[in-house]
Amino acid sequence: MTGAAARVLGLAAPLLPPGPLLVALSGGADSAVAAWVATRLDPRPDIVAVFVDHGWPHSAAMAESAVAVAATLGVPLRVVTVAAGDTETTARPARLAALEREAGGGAIVTGHHGGDDAETVVANLLRGAGSAGLSGIPLRRPPYIRPLLGVPATLVRDAAEELRLPYADDPSNRDPRHLRSRIRHEVLPLLTAASPGAAEALVRSGRLLAADDAALETIAARFPISTEPGAVKLPAAVLATQPEAVASRIVRRAIRTLRPPYPGSAADVAKVMAAITSPPVELSGGIRCRREGPFVTLIDPAAVPPTPHPVALAVPGTARFGEWDVEVRRAAAVAGRVAGGRPLHLDPSIGDRLIVRTARGGERIAIAGGTRPVRQVIAEAGVPDRLRAGWPVIEVRGKIAAVAGARIAAWAVPDQTSDSVLELITERSSCLTG
Repeated sequence: MTGAAARVLGLAAPLLPPGPLLVALSGGADSAVAAWVATRLDPRPDIVAVFVDHGWPHSAAMAESAVAVAATLGVPLRVVTVAAGDTETTARPARLAALEREAGGGAIVTGHHGGDDAETVVANLLRGAGSAGLSGIPLRRPPYIRPLLGVPATLVRDAAEELRLPYADDPSNRDPRHLRSRIRHEVLPLLTAASPGAAEALVRSGRLLAADDAALETIAARFPISTEPGAVKLPAAVLATQPEAVASRIVRRAIRTLRPPYPGSAADVAKVMAAITSPPVELSGGIRCRREGPFVTLIDPAAVPPTPHPVALAVPGTARFGEWDVEVRRAAAVAGRVAGGRPLHLDPSIGDRLIVRTARGGERIAIAGGTRPVRQVIAEAGVPDRLRAGWPVIEVRGKIAAVAGARIAAWAVPDQTSDSVLELITERSSCLTG
């Protein structure tokens, strides 16, 4: 075999992974050639093609072409129907989700080529993207693999013609209402006329920027972020002292962790950085951002866990209270122990059954010489206001014996002559992500 098809095969085939492959078959020339490359592997893998039907006016014609291409290549085809989006941008998530369901965790092959990559670089440049956006389309982003990405658009089209694949041209690709269409048919031809090889140069610049971006991401990943149910915490000192290129990536990783896969806009990143020294702000999508002690915290109100119901805690024993692990155990008394230290220590005579619950409005805890509002004690302990409603307190026989991590009631302080105490340990579930 000689000509365009042989050149495409030599460039694309080594990039395909071993094992079963799902080919996203649109009915166009690009995906048809990608499917053909997959069928030429030796040994030939298990291949299935999937056409995603959005129900658009031109979908029926493109589906017919996909059926014809699959039949020509001897590849089984599945047609999956999803709700039509108003635009390609809104339809894309539904299409990707459908492909991933059909793939069942396996590799998904798409027909993106060098021309698509150049268009992406230009489109992202026009919206003011940084190095991540200007890197263009990644060759691999599991489960997706794009074996034609290093192949010029003209060579892909020549291969489709040479192989006589029964593809069809998607009419939406020429719709001037779409920015990508105007870049493809107006901007890139002008750039190429002014500088032959412009598309290839754009792709090359994207690859260089991808390397820079990967290096910066590696640096940013060294700084862990703390996650809690409905919230992500970033060390304010890290954000304030790292170069903007690193700090912004830490912020985007935090936003993506809180509400995947959204990485946040440039405006969102700027608001998070400003929150180091400014009042609380709201990001797009209702995400809240505020300074909490040494942290800048991002909060997703929709993901904040509900207030847990009271739970019984035997002595000794453990209990799960919402996102808290609460344990009480007997321990030897230590001379000079300070009341209110951590872990909290209670008098062993208070009883063998405790209740873990949240504080009620107006409730007070006994202190030396009087009482103090429980919610004031929680606030004075530095608990962020978003956590106060669900903060655990310990009840014994209808009275507050302790506020987790903060104070024990005066009547529950261990007798200095006692040779043992009840050790109360409350730990809130959270984790660090790299």
